[in-house]
Amino acid sequence: VKPDKIDPIKLNVMKMQAGDPLVITGKIAYNFIKAEAEMDGKAVFLGNEEQDITKDNVQKAKEILILARSKGIRYILPIDHIQTDNIKKPDPEKTRPTQGVNIEKGYWGGDIGPKTRQLIREAAKDVKLVFKNGTDGVYKKELLAEGTRDIVKLLAELRRQGVEVIVG
Repeated sequence: VKPDKIDPIKLNVMKMQAGDPLVITGKIAYNFIKAEAEMDGKAVFLGNEEQDITKDNVQKAKEILILARSKGIRYILPIDHIQTDNIKKPDPEKTRPTQGVNIEKGYWGGDIGPKTRQLIREAAKDVKLVFKNGTDGVYKKELLAEGTRDIVKLLAELRRQGVEVIVG
């Protein structure tokens, strides 16, 4: 994940108000999960995703999470994933939800899991504005697309309810 993918999140957090939910999913979320674990003195293992996590991005993620906490902004990171052995050609026998935030050794995080999707739905109940950028999973692969489809449906529901939804 390039640092320029993390910087816009900081700009959005600076504009947010206490109580606004900040939801971070997709590949960028792994840097934030690692940052939060380090800040809270916890260990986390993110399978093959570990190779894409950099110290600089984790540091930037920490700064953003500290800013969000100081402003009273509720942030949501994935608490479970759909893990798979192969992102390009997922094996149905080896593609399954994780039990928590950790991803098994030799596996990739291919999508947000069902518990994370439920958290996002709950956080969206009282929102007035949604910024959505990117996908939640590897949506071009059927086994890894459910999270993205579910969140797109949620955004459509919110739009019908009068919520301003900005997708980039």
